[in-house]
Amino acid sequence: MPFSMSQTEELLNKVDKMIRLGHVEDAWQLIKDVKPADLPRKSLSELSNIARRARRPLHSLKILGKIIKQHRDNLGEASSSEIVSYVGSLIKLGFFNEAERWLTQVDPKSNPEVHDLKARIHIAHWNYSSAAFYLKKYLNNVEPSSYFYQVGSLNLASSYLSMNLKDRALVTVKGIQKYAREHDNKLLLANSYELQAQSQIQLGKYKGARASLKKSQSLLGTSGNIWSFYGRKWDLVIDLETKMNRQSASVLKKAEDLYREGISKHYWEGAREIDRLLANARSDRNRALKVYFGTPYAEYKKMVKTNFPGGLTVPRSFKFKSEGATKKSLFDFENRLARSLSSKNLFVTLTKDLYRPLSLGYVFESLYEESFFDPFHTPDRIYSTVKRLRALLPEESGIGVDWSQSGVTLKFDKPVALDLSLAQPKTDIQVNRATKVRQHFKQDWFTSKQVREFLNASEATTQRCLKEAQSQYKLERAGHGRSTRYRFK
Repeated sequence: MPFSMSQTEELLNKVDKMIRLGHVEDAWQLIKDVKPADLPRKSLSELSNIARRARRPLHSLKILGKIIKQHRDNLGEASSSEIVSYVGSLIKLGFFNEAERWLTQVDPKSNPEVHDLKARIHIAHWNYSSAAFYLKKYLNNVEPSSYFYQVGSLNLASSYLSMNLKDRALVTVKGIQKYAREHDNKLLLANSYELQAQSQIQLGKYKGARASLKKSQSLLGTSGNIWSFYGRKWDLVIDLETKMNRQSASVLKKAEDLYREGISKHYWEGAREIDRLLANARSDRNRALKVYFGTPYAEYKKMVKTNFPGGLTVPRSFKFKSEGATKKSLFDFENRLARSLSSKNLFVTLTKDLYRPLSLGYVFESLYEESFFDPFHTPDRIYSTVKRLRALLPEESGIGVDWSQSGVTLKFDKPVALDLSLAQPKTDIQVNRATKVRQHFKQDWFTSKQVREFLNASEATTQRCLKEAQSQYKLERAGHGRSTRYRFK
């Protein structure tokens, strides 16, 4: 039944307040059965935003999917707010390449949220200096008294901490705390206390850091939620800061227990970080290499290498072993999956993250040539590829493939060993395209537009081809932005 404008505003305002207070699942129950056709079009971008904030990004994309498709096919026009809302959910699902293409169509002067979305892409890649650059642009164009200004400030403070700018982070956190107290926002206040604790840890003020963590947990609870887990993770970091504690059996056991809790409760990024801390505390090279090879983020990989005691030398390949695995547990996926290139590429792609499910976006942009994700049909196509891989995996291998709302992941039902390589999976068509471009342009300068026209390909496929050409051959680059030119040496 169609909603009137007043009913729509009442519903969206109610759900928005629930999410701000942390009642995400209750908020989702109120909107999950609302049909886009029952709301005025100008409210759809807000409903899409709310669905994303309620942790349902695929549902969020479907709300605007038909409008975006019509815009893409030149059969209609999506507003800038609709594009921005759509991009927010693309980012949540890991469709970073497509998100960046859509953002070029929106003027950040009239839609400053573009800066925030660009920052989120960089945060997802652990590139915090670039994230801070865009967050500052965003905050310069948002009302300081607004809730969204505070959320942006939280992300900026977190970026400062990752850049080791603890003093700037503390100043930013104090402003958030002032707002949170005035507006009685416990979630914002609790998150600010956690960031305050991180700043104090970097400054070596461990007593103050523990006090800040205690304040955070008193607001969010001390058990049964992700905030409690992260509070205990930072408490562990304090323990590991001193050599005496770092070598303490009880502290190391606490770290191992917390790691297992993170995996079992799906707090994947926390588990990854605890694994890295344990590798450093024990100078365990194999464990550090597992983190390195089992992480898809280039910036995080750099941190693994540089922060490991004495530095970490990374080989071209690494034998990953799940718990209890031996040489006899080796699964030779190169030969076992040789008759299906798509299945082998999916398997190799899934080994790029040994901690968490890979997002639909990561899988899609790694395997397929299409430029755009279709929220109504593409998940089924990815699932078909998953089913083919499942059918090819022998039961005795003990390897399965899980598909969930969080993404796609390998699961190990018994001890398994895998030979992992730093090389990305390549399809024959990608290699052939890169070679064809080299043969066509020889040593002449060319642009990405010329490559696109030569291949009769989409922008996304063209960019993939250029990356492939850079990895295979020496490719010189000159200029910036649209004036960028390339030449094979």
